[in-house]
This record gives sequence, C-alpha cells and structure tokens, in this order.
Amino acid sequence: MRIIRKDNEIEIKDISELEDKIIKMAVEEVMKIKKVPYMNAFKFVCANLDNPGFMELLGFESV
Repeated sequence: MRIIRKDNEIEIKDISELEDKIIKMAVEEVMKIKKVPYMNAFKFVCANLDNPGFMELLGFESV
C-alpha cells in the first residue's frame, strides 16, 4: 500500500503502520503551517481526524 502526500510517498508493509505514519506526517505538516511545538500539533491533529476535509487540507489524497 502507498500513501501519497504532495511530493512525498511512503510505503507500508503492515496496516498497523498506516495510522502511525499518517498521524506523524500530519503532525509534521501542522507544525510547519502553524509553527507550534509537537504536542500542540499532535493535539490539533487528533482533535481534527474526524473532520472530513482535514486530511485533504494538509495535502493528503487517497489512492
């Protein structure tokens, strides 16, 4: 399975890796955009994961 985000592409071997890698990438993107520390970005990502347009806003697309 592949996850594509803008110019970035990662491959996962196991479905259990998927959530961790997506959250890590989203947190890194939020840290860049909002210029906040890791924990603030992590809380923001976790609070918005159920928001339908949130991941698209960060540049993720499903393949």
